[in-house]
Amino acid sequence: MSHKAQRRSAAEQYELIMECRSSGMSDHQWCVAHDINPGTFYNWVKRLRQKGGYEIPQPADSSSFSPAPKQDVVKMEILPEICMPEQPGVEPVSMYKATVQTAPIEISFGNLKISLTNDVDPCLLSRIFSALGGS
Repeated sequence: MSHKAQRRSAAEQYELIMECRSSGMSDHQWCVAHDINPGTFYNWVKRLRQKGGYEIPQPADSSSFSPAPKQDVVKMEILPEICMPEQPGVEPVSMYKATVQTAPIEISFGNLKISLTNDVDPCLLSRIFSALGGS
């Protein structure tokens, strides 16, 4: 790491320590997630305990912590020209080909959350985006 660490007041250090210790994560996991050097974090704990006047809880039991699942980001291109207007008795022809996977696609739009599978019909997806005002 080539940049100099940001200096923090004792009050800021204490606030970060308390946030870490109440997160349910191990100190190391929390430090990594918040871009804080774990060695720096432990120096803060040591100095504040030596100063006195700060009640610092023990580290969390990390065995019960389970991180949020990592979300994959998949680039999609919607080709409106493959979707033909619905006509009775005529099936739209699509050049869409995909490998069906079990991982769901989740789309968040404001308070709305739409969950789809990877084999969703591209025409349906295009209509959903159109209804939401997207392009």
